[in-house]
Amino acid sequence: MALAALLAAGLSGCTGGDSLTLADLGAQDLAGLNGPTVADTCDKLPEVRGSQGRGCGRGPSTGTVNVPLAPGDYAVVLLCEAPGTYRIEASTPKGAFDPVEVSCSDDDDPAVSARITVPEPGLTQWHDSFDGEGQSVVQLVRVPEED
Repeated sequence: MALAALLAAGLSGCTGGDSLTLADLGAQDLAGLNGPTVADTCDKLPEVRGSQGRGCGRGPSTGTVNVPLAPGDYAVVLLCEAPGTYRIEASTPKGAFDPVEVSCSDDDDPAVSARITVPEPGLTQWHDSFDGEGQSVVQLVRVPEED
């Protein structure tokens, strides 16, 4: 399920950071939605505030896209029919960033990636892969700024 379809909405360079939760992203409405029903719910999932887009597909898969994002912190929320790992590798003309991985388990709650920090605006090549079987849903969410 290449995030390329989702990323027509936009992504950019990244560096891995601290871990986040659904609550950190304001994505509590996605709690309990991971698992076998993901294939039936992709287009019906609640929209998370700060969402930069969502991609649905069947794994295993890979994709690459060039996309812009504003500077800031982001995270990937991953829902899967079955366990699998989603990997993001980003690069800019100035260099590559450390890969970021997030894995689905048999838990009812979606997996949330570590914080992805976009240091500056501009086009970034975003390569993603998912090694799991079955349907998965990836949602890129901008981390809300702390008050």
